[in-house]
Amino acid sequence: MSAVEIIDSLSIELDADLVVEFDDQIAAADEIQALEYPGAAYSKLALVSVGGTIYAKFSPGPSGSGPCNKKGTGAFAGSKSPSGFTGNYKLVVARLTVKLYQGDNLVWSGTGLQKGLSGSWDVKL
Repeated sequence: MSAVEIIDSLSIELDADLVVEFDDQIAAADEIQALEYPGAAYSKLALVSVGGTIYAKFSPGPSGSGPCNKKGTGAFAGSKSPSGFTGNYKLVVARLTVKLYQGDNLVWSGTGLQKGLSGSWDVKL
């Protein structure tokens, strides 16, 4: 999915410079997927935070949101498809990695790029 498709599916608006940056991050996640998970089942996670809310969209898989006091975007590739994920989770976002926890259990992790989202965020999928 492109940045515009993800933004449209989440029904949000982003500044043009953030859309360009988001597209670059999605392209990086695609490259990571091709290098780290060739031919394997994988998924991608797109993150967008604007207006006090962080939006998380897995492809394939669920989407959700939660409160966030930062503005930014990110895209990550991981090896496990999270299609059955529902409920409350904690996203731990670093510069090049993201981890998704349900309670103390790590349920998904990915590698990619982000800008402006470092921290820990509660999301409901």
